[in-house]
Amino acid sequence: MSLSLRKDDLVMVMLGRARGKTGKILKILTERNRALVEKVNLVKRHARPTKASPQGGIIEKEASLHLSNLMFFCSPFSKAILWRSCSLRSYSSRNKQQQSRFS
Repeated sequence: MSLSLRKDDLVMVMLGRARGKTGKILKILTERNRALVEKVNLVKRHARPTKASPQGGIIEKEASLHLSNLMFFCSPFSKAILWRSCSLRSYSSRNKQQQSRFS
């Protein structure tokens, strides 16, 4: 699968329990086609007290999401888009091309 999304991209979740949430990609797991998105798909894990973390307890952390469930999010337009370039100029020119093609 070709990876069109990269680390630090702003993405929107399209399917699943976290549908509609947006966040920044923290890490891409290429061998599994998954990504960790900041503050999206949080799960609770029980940690035993150790020397490194003497407190232990319940820790909330991000679980991975499949890349097919993510879309690049364009903040100026507040919508998920398929292509990377998110400038007003490129959006309007693409929109004009689509309109002329269907007219």
